[in-house]
Amino acid sequence: MSNIIAKQFKFTLDSKSVKTYREKSFVCYNTDSIKFTIDIIEDGAPKSIVGANIEVNYSYPNGESISMKQEFEDGIVIVGGSTIEITPKNNCLVPTDALMIEVNIYDKDEFITLQPFTFKVLKSIESDIYDKAETVTKTMRNIADQMAVLTQDVAELEGLVREAEGMIESRTSQAIESAQEMLSGVTVTVDEMTALVDEKIEETNLKLLELQNTASARVDNFIETSETKVGNLIETSSVEVNALIHKLQDVSVELDEYFLRSTPLTPMDYNGKLLFTTDLLITSPTSLINKTYILTTTGSVSGMNIITTNVAILYFTQENDKVVINYVTLVNKSVQSKAITIIPQFSNMSASIPRDTFNFKIYIETNLLTSCIDNATCTITSNSAIGNKL
Repeated sequence: MSNIIAKQFKFTLDSKSVKTYREKSFVCYNTDSIKFTIDIIEDGAPKSIVGANIEVNYSYPNGESISMKQEFEDGIVIVGGSTIEITPKNNCLVPTDALMIEVNIYDKDEFITLQPFTFKVLKSIESDIYDKAETVTKTMRNIADQMAVLTQDVAELEGLVREAEGMIESRTSQAIESAQEMLSGVTVTVDEMTALVDEKIEETNLKLLELQNTASARVDNFIETSETKVGNLIETSSVEVNALIHKLQDVSVELDEYFLRSTPLTPMDYNGKLLFTTDLLITSPTSLINKTYILTTTGSVSGMNIITTNVAILYFTQENDKVVINYVTLVNKSVQSKAITIIPQFSNMSASIPRDTFNFKIYIETNLLTSCIDNATCTITSNSAIGNKL
């Protein structure tokens, strides 16, 4: 299946350069699907890598995670003779501020390493929930294993009971056979026969009592051990589940506080357009209704040396089962007949989103030059006074 929603990162690497390539927009979450499209050049011209093999190494600073390698054709293809497309595997994106990525190109006789590049990987709420859920799942599997052991102990006890019953039957049969043999003999007296039968019965009773005591002790120990193990496992699972619930509640509070302060949004190059995005996920669209924010966008629309500003008010309304993002421009300075345009939208790239959506972001699409991304800023500030009027 082709990448449709994966985040795209397109850039150029010089085969002769050893300087680490760094780009401010190289940021993603560890649960994101991403794709690198890398043009390879040498001495300013495209470098042919037709027929070569590619491998990618992912390394992490300070031992935050083990280094990983992605082999050729495992999400890596060569396009057009001098372009590499890389789709990192999920386990290669471990949260870190400085993921170092190296691309090696080789064939039967030759081997080169391209200039490395760095990437920032953020930890998403989705992965945190998955980690906690996996811990609980392992605990429940442990409970199931313990129950299997207890079931085996019960089977062993049932075997002891059957053994005792068989021994009683055998001893009784032996006593009857001995008595019958004695009755067949003329010289055996009634007293001797009675004593022999009594001896066999006493011997059988002692053996039966021994088996009953052993079985009773094992049953008592089995019940006590089982109650302790199951109780401890259930208590551990309950604590972990409660901790996960509190974690989600803390995240919700953090998101509510996120927009109560002046917050810079993160710029990114999205298919040749300069977008700004909130760093944190918003839990519910309905939490934005009756709230307004001042959005200040600054950057270049016609050249590095010309910077202008757009100031707008963002507010949110509910229309049927959707929440809609609206804006009113307050200030928009035009320079050389060019001004900043903004298109506020949700992470579904639309101005509306179903009111029951869970975990989403706000994007601000602009006409700012992506080549001047380092000079571009976008800040969102709470404005409760205007919000009360609206």
